[in-house]
Amino acid sequence: VLLGLSLDKKEQCSDWEQRPLTESQLSYALLDAAILPILLRSILIDFGSGITDKFERYFLHKHPHLLTTTKLTCLRAFDDVDQYACPPQLAYRVPYGSCKVHLQHVMARQIFMTGNEDPNPPEMLPLETQQKIAFSRIPRAQRKFSDISAANKSAFSKRKIKKKTVKLHTVSADLEDLPKPGQIIGYTKDSCIYEVLGQEFINSLSANSTRLGFNRR
Repeated sequence: VLLGLSLDKKEQCSDWEQRPLTESQLSYALLDAAILPILLRSILIDFGSGITDKFERYFLHKHPHLLTTTKLTCLRAFDDVDQYACPPQLAYRVPYGSCKVHLQHVMARQIFMTGNEDPNPPEMLPLETQQKIAFSRIPRAQRKFSDISAANKSAFSKRKIKKKTVKLHTVSADLEDLPKPGQIIGYTKDSCIYEVLGQEFINSLSANSTRLGFNRR
């Protein structure tokens, strides 16, 4: 309508998974993308008064996506999975973008402002980094030390095991062995509580990887 032209849409319903694409499909895809900036220019110039007035002459500022460029890079066929130690879409460093598997190929998609220099091309991560990514995706309960490098074993073994918490108000005191009047048992809340509960109970908490929960302020 804007350009007084018509675009043949019959290829829109054709088989886009077949390879190679037909000449008609390639022409349709190229024209479908090339027509967009022409349409935008027509909207802003030929019908600009109404549109720019509506957006107070800040049309492109309010629609910044119209000033961005999208760059797609085909990295590798998806069936070549032996080259990766983690999911292929996570095996690349992609400036201003990310990877995904599309039509049996690993594709990198980068989005940047039109007019700026193209971002650096995608690059495959080192094998060690891919292994760390693969390990981080394994559920914690299923992780095995054999799945990670020796460098990661020590770090994993040093992680603190989260202790269960027993609330103080749910614990019974050792009433038969309470401190005598005038007996000094300490000057902190911890020392008073530990004295009242008894050393045997405190030792049982440590043995069961349990901590006593109370307000220490």
